[in-house]
Amino acid sequence: MAKKIFIIMVLSIIVLNLSSCIFIPSIDKSDEQNVFTVKAQMKNDCKEIIRCLEEKDSDTLKSMFCKKLLNNYENIDEDIEQAMDFFQGNITSYGNVLYGDSDSIRNGEYILFEVSPHIKELNTDAAKEYKIKYYQHLINVENPDRIGVSYIKITDEADNICEIGDFYLVNPEYK
Repeated sequence: MAKKIFIIMVLSIIVLNLSSCIFIPSIDKSDEQNVFTVKAQMKNDCKEIIRCLEEKDSDTLKSMFCKKLLNNYENIDEDIEQAMDFFQGNITSYGNVLYGDSDSIRNGEYILFEVSPHIKELNTDAAKEYKIKYYQHLINVENPDRIGVSYIKITDEADNICEIGDFYLVNPEYK
């Protein structure tokens, strides 16, 4: 009898633990608010940045930057041109895309979603290896002029660096 009571108590504790309350914010299912859509956009943007560098597509790369940077940063065209010169060859392979993100949810809806992807081991047929880091707002309800890329950093195997944009111009709160 004591054995049955013990088993019932253990099972009750297990059931209570497995059914405990977990806060999962409700997410608006519209495409722009869906976290899966946002992460897919980030992955596509990584591929697009790589493509732009490889194909020397300055116009498309520039269009990926946020309005706040484009309206307040005078050197964007020069930065992009330097990056096009810095990046040599056609891509033969690249490693996984690692990224950090930061988000904010209010009343069940994303009001902020920022990502900072890092592409490592990007190899070209010019015997070059690069790393690319960039910073991007994918959702920013309170500051829609920040949506887009604010900064790209390209580093080669010799640790030479080429930068496009200005992170702190777009994100002064991080200074």
